[in-house]
Amino acid sequence: IMVVVAHVALFLWAIIVSHGALVGSVSRIYRGSRGNFPRGFALGVTSFWRILAINLISRALIFLSLIVAGGPLLLASMRGTAGSVAIAFVSFLVFVPLSLAISFLAIYAVAAMLSGNLSFGAAVEKSVKFFTANWLISLEMAAILLLANLVFGIALVLALMPLSIPFILLFLAAAVLGAPALFMVIFALAGIAFVAVVAVAGSFLSTFEVTSWTLLYLHLSERKKVPKIIRTLQAIPAAFARR
Repeated sequence: IMVVVAHVALFLWAIIVSHGALVGSVSRIYRGSRGNFPRGFALGVTSFWRILAINLISRALIFLSLIVAGGPLLLASMRGTAGSVAIAFVSFLVFVPLSLAISFLAIYAVAAMLSGNLSFGAAVEKSVKFFTANWLISLEMAAILLLANLVFGIALVLALMPLSIPFILLFLAAAVLGAPALFMVIFALAGIAFVAVVAVAGSFLSTFEVTSWTLLYLHLSERKKVPKIIRTLQAIPAAFARR
């Protein structure tokens, strides 16, 4: 058990430090400085506890909101009355934007902390002000990243299909030869290859998302930007006026 706990703790430490190093390096590069691994790693290590606190508090708040929203949903499933269903629907409508807001605040708090070298409290306060002023753009960014995740997932599945053909042929060969030991070896190799590809793809996708959110925060912190939805709605009357 101690070995498992040590591995989990080491894995968590690596994730948090990597997150801090990535956000800090992106901030430096955005402002014209050169990013380097030692400086980014040192920034990730020194900000470990602050980033961990933000992540733990945000996860706890989301879990708490899920419990609050899950109560009416459970009652609705047990009673099945129109009133309980209405309450469950309202609680669901409350939980979704609340959980999204908490996630956005956590993202912006980390970006504010590492880009401005702020304390925990100052970073949270700045993230609240930033999200309040840019909540619609945040939703647009979340929608764009969700679409990117879907496209990336489909592309990954399509890429894994031809890569799995050699393993399928080897499985068939092991079955024809009646060699269970060979079958297990091939199965282990296929599992390792699959986990490796998914891990690399997941790391790439996580890096892309963290970089995108950090650049969005840095960009909007320096200049005010009108959300795409508002710009589209403003352009509709002008488009009809030109006809």
